[in-house]
Amino acid sequence: MKVFPVELSDHKDLSALIKKIRADGRSFPWFRSKTSVTSLYIKDLSTVSANILKQEILSRGGDLVVSRNTVNCRDKTTDGLLLATEKQLVQLISKLEEFDIPSLVTVREELANRVSRIKIRTWKMELGNGRPPLILDSNTRIMGIINLTPDSFFPESRTASEKIRDKAASMVQKGASVIDLGAESTRPGSLPITAEEEIKRLVPPLKILRSAFPELCISVDTYRSETALAALQAGADIINDIYGLAHDPELADVVARKKGILVIGHIQGTPRTMQDSPFYNDTVLEVLEGLESSLKTATKRGMTEDRIIIDPGLGFGKRYSDNLTILKNIESFRTFGLPLLIGHSRKGLTGKIAESNTDEARLGSTASISSYCAMKEVQMVRVHDIEENYRAIRTITEIRGARS
Repeated sequence: MKVFPVELSDHKDLSALIKKIRADGRSFPWFRSKTSVTSLYIKDLSTVSANILKQEILSRGGDLVVSRNTVNCRDKTTDGLLLATEKQLVQLISKLEEFDIPSLVTVREELANRVSRIKIRTWKMELGNGRPPLILDSNTRIMGIINLTPDSFFPESRTASEKIRDKAASMVQKGASVIDLGAESTRPGSLPITAEEEIKRLVPPLKILRSAFPELCISVDTYRSETALAALQAGADIINDIYGLAHDPELADVVARKKGILVIGHIQGTPRTMQDSPFYNDTVLEVLEGLESSLKTATKRGMTEDRIIIDPGLGFGKRYSDNLTILKNIESFRTFGLPLLIGHSRKGLTGKIAESNTDEARLGSTASISSYCAMKEVQMVRVHDIEENYRAIRTITEIRGARS
């Protein structure tokens, strides 16, 4: 069973979920009046539990959308859409403690866990050596991209070692909170390099940055434990793994041992093959399940959740529609109670949105998605163009903070 928040931005969203759950369509007007509340999607709820849950939440003024075959128990399970205020959820969770039905015990535990997690909006991540911690909250930060590769898809992001100091200084001055270094291209169709080559490209410029900017938060984009170890020893703070530990689970051991911060990404396939007909039956659910599996791997290997950031992996084995669905349902990814990172900068998604693949068009779409992320209070975006994205984010931040 899975529980995760969903956002009902309009009545079309509600209608789509009612159809997905296979509820009676005639119930739409009734549920429509209850959507200005917390909305939690429950996957694979037993019909026995669903009937009890529905009665208990109805008695408190909320509701549970279930399939039309739930009341007569023709189906063994149903998906559900729980619509309730925070107070009603607290009362419901408390009431469920009185039931000793195993399936309801699981429901109560999962609801209590998820409700507590989605409330978290501030994370303080220590960087060590007496430096200021990385604070992630409702104000969207910028992770600036510097590629140490000869073949990254955006040529402007490629930076030689001798220019890295000036490049990083410019990014920080324009609004970047974190600098992310990548020594292997992960563009669609790219081929992997050896760990030795990756370390050779990465470590010298990383040492230059750490020496020049002692307080700078530095991230390294790698999925190899050998590279992660070399990077953390050279002064990196964050390891950004696009595979979410699927390629090399030992990477989590290294980051935990060195007290680093870990970004867990999601990918279907490999960079070489990821855009060869990717497919999802339920994009949000399947990406959530992939991230959950990665989180379990990370914690089993010593990582504590207070040092983990999640990234749903836009463009990594995703169709255009999948990328849009992830962005549309960004609230669902708060189910983990962890900070969110979105990497969308100049990807194919942005060209398709803009109906143009020019640099100007992709930049415009990138800044627009950054604005959307700021509106949704995503903790960090990973981008190439700092100044333009900073302005877009600041505009939304100022509007959100205005007082009437």
